Amino acid sequence: MAEQDFGPRLKVKEDAMTAIAQIRGQFSNAVIAIVDHHPDACCQFGFHAVPVPRAAVPDQGFDKIGTIEDIEVAAEKGLLPSDKAEVVIAFNTESGTLVAYVNT
Repeated sequence: MAEQDFGPRLKVKEDAMTAIAQIRGQFSNAVIAIVDHHPDACCQFGFHAVPVPRAAVPDQGFDKIGTIEDIEVAAEKGLLPSDKAEVVIAFNTESGTLVAYVNT
């Protein structure tokens, strides 16, 4: 599936763009927060990419990865293997949620 580039560290799969457009319609000031799975989650790949209001994201706990049009994407500090890691946002059709993968 084709990817769109949104800066040197951020790519988005085509299937995620529809969900991102819906997020833009629901939140006037959203951030896509990349967070780890719950510790007891079984068989999970990648990370959760959760849309939240900007006010809900602590300034000190997240690193900005890039911006998809007007929506900032940020990852929990220490979650990614390096500060140069490339992140790909995709849509998981089984769960109906956005997911984030590190492109190695």
